[in-house]
Amino acid sequence: MKTITLETERLVLKPLHHATKKMVEWLNPTNLAFSEQRHRNHNIATQQSYIRAFDHVTSHIWLITYDKTPIGTITAYRDMN
Repeated sequence: MKTITLETERLVLKPLHHATKKMVEWLNPTNLAFSEQRHRNHNIATQQSYIRAFDHVTSHIWLITYDKTPIGTITAYRDMN
């Protein structure tokens, strides 16, 4: 099953295929204060590599938008067993 777009009146979860500068900005030290990700350097290349790891069949990543403004991402994994 390919990753599908999920949509409500205000929220849209759209399959994510490309990193953006805004996404890298979300990975700032304040947002990551309690995350193990705070120990890593993040840039467009590392984010693109992360996104490419999702096959959109058993692993999925969505961009979440609220009133057409990107607000984050979410992932899900499908257990084939």
